[in-house]
Amino acid sequence: MKTLTISDLERQGPKSTDPIWILNTAPDSLLETQGEVFLSIPKLNAQGNDPLRVPQTWIPIEVTRAIPRRQLLASTEFRSAINSQLITPISAETAQKMLRQSGATEEIQRLDQLARHIRRAGAARTISDSQTEIRRADGVKDDDDQDRPEAKKVAISSFDDSTSVAQRAAAGVENVAEGITPAFNMWLERLNEGTDVEASNAIKSRRKFSTAELRYLSANLLPSFTKTIAMVNKNIK
Repeated sequence: MKTLTISDLERQGPKSTDPIWILNTAPDSLLETQGEVFLSIPKLNAQGNDPLRVPQTWIPIEVTRAIPRRQLLASTEFRSAINSQLITPISAETAQKMLRQSGATEEIQRLDQLARHIRRAGAARTISDSQTEIRRADGVKDDDDQDRPEAKKVAISSFDDSTSVAQRAAAGVENVAEGITPAFNMWLERLNEGTDVEASNAIKSRRKFSTAELRYLSANLLPSFTKTIAMVNKNIK
C-alpha cells in the first residue's frame, strides 16, 4: 500500500488536477477510536467552511469530489488530521486496487444507504477533538474499546495482511468470555444477522482486534461466512 504525506501532495503541484484519496485511519491515531471523521474546511475566500465527512470504512474516499484540492491543502484542519493519522492519503493506484477488491461494491452501497439514513435521522453520537469530530454513525458506543487492560491489537488490513500494535485504556466491564465484552458480543450478533460480505466489510472497517476477539469471531461467526472466517483465521496466524 502506497501512502502519501502532505509534502507528497504538494509536490504534485498547485495546479494539479489529480484527485486526493484518503483512508479513515482513526483507530491508528492518538485517539485510538473508531468512527466517522468530520472536518471543517475553511473556504479560500474566508467566507465560512465546508464540511468534510470521512465515513468509517476500509475503502478509500476521493475527498476532492466534495472539496477542491487547493482548499484542502490550505486547510490546517485537513493537514492536522493527516499528521495525527486520523486520515491517511494514498496513491490513486492504491485506491483503485482497493476498490477492485471483493466486497468493495457492497461497501459503497452500504455507505450510500448510511448517508441517506444520517440525513434523515441525524442522530449519531459524537466525540469532539479540537476542530475535528469523530462520530459513530450507528449510534452504538464503543464500550468494548474502553473496558480491558492494555492488549496487543491485530490490524485487519483492507489491502494486505499486515499487523500493528495498539494500547487501549482499562475500565471494569464484565466480560462475556475472557477478553470479550458484552458490547463486542452484541456487535458480533449484528454481524451474524447480515451476509458474509457485509461481515467481512464490517471487520475490515473496524480495523483492530485483540487476539481473543479474533478467536471469538472465528468460533462464533455463522459457519456459512466462509470468506470472513478465512480472513479472520489468516490474521490469527
